[in-house]
Amino acid sequence: TDIQAAFGRVQLKKLGAMIAARQKVAAGYSKAFQKLNVILPQADKGAAPVFYRYVVRVPDAAAGIITMKKNGINAERPLFRPLHYYLGMTGYPNADRLFKEALSLPIYPSLSPSEQKKIIQTVRNIFDRD
Repeated sequence: TDIQAAFGRVQLKKLGAMIAARQKVAAGYSKAFQKLNVILPQADKGAAPVFYRYVVRVPDAAAGIITMKKNGINAERPLFRPLHYYLGMTGYPNADRLFKEALSLPIYPSLSPSEQKKIIQTVRNIFDRD
């Protein structure tokens, strides 16, 4: 509709700032999580990811999601349950592993510093290597 188009045009003017805000949060996460039991997102050389999502791989995403939700943090799986589960098929170890390990952390542009700090501390508490 015309209203949606007008809204979209205004949002496009903010795109650069929104991407920069996400990149700043992602940089903070990456620095804070370097020594944890997580696999951080990796970008191709020369790429500047927009970080629509900040997905880490952890030993047990389901347990992490439960603990984070108990702490008021909306972490989710970044992908749907693999199709082969519904079809009763086996033999897809990479899809199984990613479904078990992938965890998407909040990274919206308006995430406040105090919210970021809470997310970082909670992730540290859950996935510390010790």
